Amino acid sequence: MSAKMFDSEDGRVQRTGRRLHEALADLIYRKSYDRIGVKEILAEAHIARSTFYAHSRGKDELLQQAVSDIVKDGLEQDVLGFSKPLLLHMEAQRLSLLARGHHAQLHRKLQDVIELRIAERLRRGPPFVHPIGLTPELRARHAASTFGTILEWWSVRTDLCAEQVEAEYRRLLEPVFGP
Repeated sequence: MSAKMFDSEDGRVQRTGRRLHEALADLIYRKSYDRIGVKEILAEAHIARSTFYAHSRGKDELLQQAVSDIVKDGLEQDVLGFSKPLLLHMEAQRLSLLARGHHAQLHRKLQDVIELRIAERLRRGPPFVHPIGLTPELRARHAASTFGTILEWWSVRTDLCAEQVEAEYRRLLEPVFGP
């Protein structure tokens, strides 16, 4: 239901969706994800509870929608194409997130969304038999968990920009996805 609403041509629906995504992002940069409640998202976005639930079933689904919106265009081009836009988005707020040290739960949520989106993309793509027989689901999980690992690594390698981190990510996955 809610995913279809974000695909709507109705400008009001799209604007409300953007406001919700921005409100959640702003709150994440100020406090730990697990401490954010729907009531706070409503206040931040200046919308009513009924409007929120017309768009999303809860904050986890809202996060999933927001991440999916960031990565969808990249995934259409390339199975790992989500990484650059997502890393660039994260780079803009990375220092404030790392300073508070509450990124582990958020990274896990990101991994879940990434795994789901990559698995969907692999199923939609042309049939591919991996040289050593890895299933699309296992390849998706590997890409998502490697992304989580690279985010943790980036948290201590603050001297690197998003493009450098993405290059390392792709190098790590080259044996599974190719160059």
